[in-house]
Amino acid sequence: LVNEAVRAVKSKKNVVYLSFEMSSLSVIERAYKCIFGRPTGFNREDPVEKIKLQEELAKQKGNLGDFRVFQFPTGVANTRDIENYLINLEKSSGKIFDVVVIDYLNLMGPMSRKRSDNMYLKIKEIVESLRALAIRRNCVVITATQTNRGGKGKDGGAYNRNDYGMDDVSESASISHTVDVLWAIIQTNDDRKDNSYFLKLAKTRNSG
Repeated sequence: LVNEAVRAVKSKKNVVYLSFEMSSLSVIERAYKCIFGRPTGFNREDPVEKIKLQEELAKQKGNLGDFRVFQFPTGVANTRDIENYLINLEKSSGKIFDVVVIDYLNLMGPMSRKRSDNMYLKIKEIVESLRALAIRRNCVVITATQTNRGGKGKDGGAYNRNDYGMDDVSESASISHTVDVLWAIIQTNDDRKDNSYFLKLAKTRNSG
């Protein structure tokens, strides 16, 4: 997800990265490495160093889009909270954000604020609200989820590139039914040895 955010920033798109898992500092460190192709080399425990890093990124302002990072509490914030954050951010910055990256879908809270043991309905509500957010704000929303196979192939053996399909999305089939584009990131045992992975387009609404 950080790689996708950086690709958009390098294309001069304004990007918001909303993390429900990693700290904001960890996200910034990874983004720095992707942008400059080298480790940050700063003391992550020192908040002053974080400011220095942001200043270094600011030097690339003319070549990059705006990049903002914010961490939400795991399992608490929902799409309404995200939209309120975006509204306030755009008012304070005077900028419109083209891409919203959410790390990641399954760690968000439901819109209803009611506790539900039905994971299908919970995830369905979240993914539909995110798609509605993208339409309302005319932006791209990028997020991730996991597979439900636990690293095993369909025959119970090692995972291979042909195993993954729309039915393998974790916790709720509503994800694959709702999203406009679905990519699978696959890494077999052989890929792991080569330090590589395979991208498979599992779904697109725009087949033409």
